[in-house]
Amino acid sequence: VRRRLLVNLLVGFVLCWLSVAALTYHLSLKQVNRLFDDDMVDFGEAALRLLDLATEDQAGEDGSITEIIERSREAIQGLPLLRR
Repeated sequence: VRRRLLVNLLVGFVLCWLSVAALTYHLSLKQVNRLFDDDMVDFGEAALRLLDLATEDQAGEDGSITEIIERSREAIQGLPLLRR
């Protein structure tokens, strides 16, 4: 009886520890993915700002460069990470 109680206690402790470890891993992975997505959104917003500045600098100059910039802007805005 004593041995069975000790084994049940040990198994319960191990199962509890494993469930806490799995939950911690899941929450950590979720946080890392969220931070990665936020960084990608920030990167995309910075790229759009650079395109805006480049468009302002190219205003009145060669239209083909402005056209390339506009197409690039449309491609970046189409990225799923920029949609919140």
